[in-house]
Amino acid sequence: MVASRASILLICRGFRMDCPGENTLNALLGGHLAPEAAAQTEHHVEQCPACQEVLAAVGPSRGPSGEGSATWKDTRTPRAEAALAPGSAVHRYVVLSRVGAGGMGVVYAAYDPELNRRVALKVLRAEGHGEGSEEARARLLSEAQTLARLAHPNVVAIHDVGVTGGDVFLVMEFVEGPTLAAWLAERRRPWQEVLPVFLQAGRGLAAAHEVGIVHRDFKPANVVVGRDGRVRVLDFGLARDGRAPGAAPAHAEESTAHSVVAGTPAYMAPEQHRGRRAGPRADQFSFCVALHEALHGARPFRGETRSEILDAIERGDVHAPRAAEVPAWLDAALRRGLSAKPEARHPSLVELLALLERDRRVLRRRIGMVVVPLLAAALAGGVVHASMGPAAEAPCRGASRRLEGVWDASRRAAVHEAFVATGLPYAAGAFDHAAAELDRRATSWEEAHTQACEATRVRGEQTEEQLGRRMVCLERRLGDLGALTQALSQADVAVVDRSAQAVAELAPVSDCADLVSLSAMDPRPEDPAAQEEIDRIAAELSRARAELAVGRYEAGLARVDPLVGRAAAARYGPIEAEALYLRARIRDLLGKDHEAEADYHAAARAAISSHHDEIVASAWVDRFGIVAFDTRRADEAAEALSYARAALRRRGANPELFARLSVRICSRGNVLADAPHIEADCRRAVEEVERVAPHDPELLAAALQGLSRALRNQGKLEGARAPVDRAIAVLSRTLGKDHPSTLRARRALVAVHQEAGALKEAEAESRAILEDSTRHLPADHPVRVLALFDLGRILTIRGDHAAALPLFEQAFEGERARGGEDSEQAATCLEAMGRALHMLGRKEEAERHYRRALAIREKALGAEHVSVAGSLVYLGVLRDDEGAYEEAEAHYRRALVIREEALGPDHPLVASTLDLLGRTYGKLGRLDAAQPLVERSLAINEARLGEEHPSIADALVPLADIHLERKAPKKAIPLLERAITLYLRQPGDPAMLADARFLLAQALVAAGEDPPRVASLVDEARAGYVAAGPRAAAAVADVDAWLSRIRR
Repeated sequence: MVASRASILLICRGFRMDCPGENTLNALLGGHLAPEAAAQTEHHVEQCPACQEVLAAVGPSRGPSGEGSATWKDTRTPRAEAALAPGSAVHRYVVLSRVGAGGMGVVYAAYDPELNRRVALKVLRAEGHGEGSEEARARLLSEAQTLARLAHPNVVAIHDVGVTGGDVFLVMEFVEGPTLAAWLAERRRPWQEVLPVFLQAGRGLAAAHEVGIVHRDFKPANVVVGRDGRVRVLDFGLARDGRAPGAAPAHAEESTAHSVVAGTPAYMAPEQHRGRRAGPRADQFSFCVALHEALHGARPFRGETRSEILDAIERGDVHAPRAAEVPAWLDAALRRGLSAKPEARHPSLVELLALLERDRRVLRRRIGMVVVPLLAAALAGGVVHASMGPAAEAPCRGASRRLEGVWDASRRAAVHEAFVATGLPYAAGAFDHAAAELDRRATSWEEAHTQACEATRVRGEQTEEQLGRRMVCLERRLGDLGALTQALSQADVAVVDRSAQAVAELAPVSDCADLVSLSAMDPRPEDPAAQEEIDRIAAELSRARAELAVGRYEAGLARVDPLVGRAAAARYGPIEAEALYLRARIRDLLGKDHEAEADYHAAARAAISSHHDEIVASAWVDRFGIVAFDTRRADEAAEALSYARAALRRRGANPELFARLSVRICSRGNVLADAPHIEADCRRAVEEVERVAPHDPELLAAALQGLSRALRNQGKLEGARAPVDRAIAVLSRTLGKDHPSTLRARRALVAVHQEAGALKEAEAESRAILEDSTRHLPADHPVRVLALFDLGRILTIRGDHAAALPLFEQAFEGERARGGEDSEQAATCLEAMGRALHMLGRKEEAERHYRRALAIREKALGAEHVSVAGSLVYLGVLRDDEGAYEEAEAHYRRALVIREEALGPDHPLVASTLDLLGRTYGKLGRLDAAQPLVERSLAINEARLGEEHPSIADALVPLADIHLERKAPKKAIPLLERAITLYLRQPGDPAMLADARFLLAQALVAAGEDPPRVASLVDEARAGYVAAGPRAAAAVADVDAWLSRIRR
């Protein structure tokens, strides 16, 4: 940190000679400067960003007691109406400077030291809204939380929400750029430049409406035009959640009326002027006022007072001074949106935006077909006096014809027919989503093709060689698009389910404009025959990529396998790297880890030597994903992760690829012990996806679910739910609440509930998922099978094995119908069925299921595969329960060897096997062998989960039992007390809690302590065994026998 401050001060002095020294800033933070010097220093800091950075670095850490509570003006957190000084801390955020203030609060530039980024901090005022301060604060906090669930690229993102000093604060992304009002004021802009900017802002507003949020104060001053070209709506300070609790977004029009009139009069809808409820159509009215003003240079309704403006609105007296410059279709669309009656406006903002976008594209096509050819003909006739025959098509036109047979009306109809033929209730919505994204991709390709051509043939800005490189890239993108739409035209249920992700993962055409990367890549050979072979390989790779995209991995591998050799023979590094990487990716997804890792290495080498940066980054990220799962290779995983991050930093041309690979690091990194760093990776992944891939809801959902897992891995269970809720909301809004991807995200919510100990909530959500999947999905759909299995698993944890068994049986039937009775998933179901039967006392049936699962795995995967160890453990538990401890020991020892070899010595599954083996040694009287195994198991779990995790109890009980057998009850008692506390924190199998209570009773008797408590513990233990059912009958008998002995 000292080096960081020194660097900032050096930068500061590089530009200004009067910056205060670090000692002066430290004295300012500590309140030790004289008043006059303090005032001068404060004034300097307010004008100096470098000094603000110094204060951001030291401010939170310089409290009088070292707790970071003091600021350089006041140790208390000021209220919204009192300015926050630079260096002040609001929670973890350090104020840098005041940006501005409005009717609802004050906005500051701030610094987030945890994520090392600049943010916008808005402190909201609770007063002045006709409510008590507590009521106002609660309402503002609720509204802020509502806003936080809105994730859209055209809305300023909310990172955090909280309360400080009695005021609600929001932490938002800090956007560099002017407001839309300032952007419009810079110069007079034609409608063709204005409309695309407003379309982006409109999409942000429409997204808010989709989740029930009404802005109520939309105007150009509340929109920012980012320097990155992205437009964002901000300052939802007057927004209201337009839904009643539980209502769907469609009812946002019914938002609660407020007695106050909120908004800016010149932009307000008439219903707002009258203090009535303001729904989404009020925002539509404000949007149309703002767009009209931008197009005409004047607002549509003239008036000096609110009553005059309202009167003009009711008369329909629209002032349009530039009517001749604005297309009639655009003016007509706006006039409908400016209707005095809400019901006379467009049904929704989405429909207005669709109308504006559609007509803009129609006009653009007309210009391409009519104006440009006429211009070309005029130039030809007037400048070079060419032939007087019919005008030829202008140069660089006709790209749209290349899309024929790739994505045109006939291909669209074929895809639609295939989707609908599946009979899935969400098929039509899935088609609409995929078709809209394919439209966007096709339009982008057409524009990119035209721009590349014009850069050489019209504007002369690039060479023919550069044009050739761009065109080769564009041909590859066109091939990928055509191969995917062909695969979609043959869609089955699985393809429909994956369609959104498949289309979103198409490589962007923006890469084809990156001449730096394209020029760095090895040139294609000059030999025409070699070029033709490379083109043939590229076309086949496109088809293999399409198979991968729609989940047909075996078909994709069959296509790509022969291409690797052909690509190597072509002696063109980039195509060899692509073939190797594609084969590696498919092998990876098929679970062929060793072969995939070798291919990733080979692909990275070929890509590095041929300067194919995209493949370099992708190969390193995906190789990390394989290595990360092997705890024996922790050092390799860390090295691979560092290379992956470095490759991503180096690869700057394709931000969408950066986002996609960042999500993979987040998702696969969650198996590492370095959870805090993975959390930061996941947060960056979420931000990157929101910024550059807003068209891919499943990618954002994956990043959010990865973030939730990272938080859960650190025990941050309170914060783990919010990302999952956002993922569910995003997928529900874009793909539909019944889409399999949405249901999968809801499974993550079950995991959150389960880990938090909320088993009732986990069961309720599991039942809801099962009901929805049963209603909407075929019986053998993988999500429906998983829903059955998940509910059975939750019931097993709760000890209700009788209810779990039929669910596992249904899941098995679904897996058998889908993948055959000898699949890995079928084996998993057989083991679950065996476990339920075992717990119900039906041990012979349980053993048959366990042995069948073991045979499936040994045949399919090999005798030493890590999955085989799971089947061995189940057999060991069964033999242990029957008293056949030597047989149980043999199963456990074989499972331990397999797991340590495959997973490393510190894996959680190794810990659980050590625990089981230690318990068995204890029952055999081999206490010297048992104790180190159980202690090692406990150490692994405490290092991974922390000492307070409920699962730790499972290792405490056998260790206490060993101490009890060694006649050391006083060592056993604290372990058992701790175990009981942890079991009660997350209720599960009643027999396990009963074991701990019964052992504690025995330890207390052996130590001669607390007879009244012994009786209570024994009664509770006996009741727990009875609740566990027939499987615990022997334990009930043991309790009764023990009571008889001690009462003699």
